[in-house]
Amino acid sequence: MATIRARRDRDKNIIGFQALIRRAGHPQQIKTFRNKRDAEIWSNAIESEMERNVFVDRSEASRTTLRQVLERYKTEISTAKRGSGPEISRITALMDHPLASRKMAAITSSDIAKWRNERLQAVSASTTKREMTILSHVFSIAIDEWGISLEKNPLAKVSRPKVNDQRDRRFQDEEEKALIEAATQYEQRQDAMPIVFMIRFLVETSMRRSELVNMKWEHVNLTRRTLRIPNSKTDTEREKGRTIPISSKAVAVLIDLGPHEAGPVWGNIKPDSVTRAFSRICDRAGLKNLRLHDLRHEAISRIYEQTDLDALEVSRVSGHKSISMLSRYTHLRPDDLADRLDGKRRGGG
Repeated sequence: MATIRARRDRDKNIIGFQALIRRAGHPQQIKTFRNKRDAEIWSNAIESEMERNVFVDRSEASRTTLRQVLERYKTEISTAKRGSGPEISRITALMDHPLASRKMAAITSSDIAKWRNERLQAVSASTTKREMTILSHVFSIAIDEWGISLEKNPLAKVSRPKVNDQRDRRFQDEEEKALIEAATQYEQRQDAMPIVFMIRFLVETSMRRSELVNMKWEHVNLTRRTLRIPNSKTDTEREKGRTIPISSKAVAVLIDLGPHEAGPVWGNIKPDSVTRAFSRICDRAGLKNLRLHDLRHEAISRIYEQTDLDALEVSRVSGHKSISMLSRYTHLRPDDLADRLDGKRRGGG
């Protein structure tokens, strides 16, 4: 039988009721309520679960805040992931949100939906969806591995924002020239990264940002015109990394940069630093709605326009695992297609 005791303040006034349950074979359960009736309802429910052998100890979930779980996830899970920087940044920002101060047991699906709606007012749908994916995994790990017993993951039935993030942004008219000029000015700053070389190389290779910043000279073969990418976004257990061919223009970029036998090609830089630098350069050049990742679209489209490589061969260069994903990155200019209709061969032949 549960014990229910009144809790009093210094003046002996009743401020609540504490329910205590001790039963053999189960951990002690204790919880405080504002009124006695709620304490009795909770006690009866817990004792009934114990009698039916369906009791789940949720005391840890009632003691632990979301902020504490986020901190543990960041330390134990995020840091072990490749390219963990963006995820850690998102988790750190979430730890400052009022929701993080709530106990895990008190967070409901409606709380998550409210947080989602707030985020959609501040950031894009794709960003909100990525944050929800991270948060859902945080709850899953807490439930499955860390003893935070909850009836369900509160994100399980909360709808994710619909995302249409397919882009077709390519250089127009003199935009590439303006970008390189602005990047050249930016590069004059003390200790600036070799951003001009990086932009030229990206347009020639279609590499991802993470692949670019992790390039090492020991993976470059200028004679054979190949580059080994040891870690890639689309790696599988059976296939790690890939070796890609690089054009003579890409080789020229590396020669202009000044080859070394080993070490980072671009210096010790972080992916986010490259993105910020590119954004500032675009602002300086007056280029609207141009992102660093758009250079990958530009490069893949140029490979199709300027060579006779087929889709499978292009995917070997770009690192796409499926032709359908590759097609999202290929944006051919209508005037080039019109020339092809008149018999002009792809690649200018």
